[in-house]
Amino acid sequence: MAESFPYSDEDLKGVSSTEIDGYQNSKFDLLLRQKWDQAMRDGHFRYQLDKVETKIIPGKKKYVAQLNVKRATERRKPQEITIVKQQFDAKQFNFTKIKSEEILFELEKVASNSLCNGENLKRRTLVIVNVSPLEYGHILIVPDIDAFFPQILTQFAIKTALECMLLSSHRGFKVGFNSLCAFASVNHLHLHAYYLEHDLFVDTCPVTHLKGSLYELTAMPCPGFAFQLQNRNTEDLSRDIHKVADYLSEHEVAHNMFLTY
Repeated sequence: MAESFPYSDEDLKGVSSTEIDGYQNSKFDLLLRQKWDQAMRDGHFRYQLDKVETKIIPGKKKYVAQLNVKRATERRKPQEITIVKQQFDAKQFNFTKIKSEEILFELEKVASNSLCNGENLKRRTLVIVNVSPLEYGHILIVPDIDAFFPQILTQFAIKTALECMLLSSHRGFKVGFNSLCAFASVNHLHLHAYYLEHDLFVDTCPVTHLKGSLYELTAMPCPGFAFQLQNRNTEDLSRDIHKVADYLSEHEVAHNMFLTY
């Protein structure tokens, strides 16, 4: 049985403005790193993450470029994906089929149980290793794993991603999502997370305010929208993000989501 990481809204503190460099570790970070390091020592990854070359591309945007050859040659073969809203197929690989040693811990929010028709329902959310890591600490967050959702963002998944960002006190912690037809290789709802100790242009790039919490990215080479978390209100922000993500899915627009400080 996976170790549990219990937390409440009081633990959602994020990076403190009083920290000089923002590269501190919370209880969440310490557990994640300790479990990830142990899994690497025990050989539960497809390769050692010891030959990743990183360069900062000269220019105004200072893009971070990485060469990870083994990620391309030794990762699991991607599933055949043809549309963004492809249905979940139980015959294909999904994250209930992984080895128990790949599970780092279970996220358990103290008030995560919801009342529905008089019954207490618990959503099981696992943090597992990405066996083909891109960066140090590369994990997969699998929200509501037993619901067998396809790779389409739910509000609960977005809220879980935001809460993981706030559970970490490390400024380099990133969370991302790839839709089908936008580099997702497994059609079972999951998000990526890892540590990157480089500043990114997208962290502070110019935006244009559209309406409410919605902004448009105006300086990136691809179209996109931006949201900013205010007062740690993950419920409202997750709802707003989900409206955009749901629209994109319904109109078969492949998309990515990236959470950063």
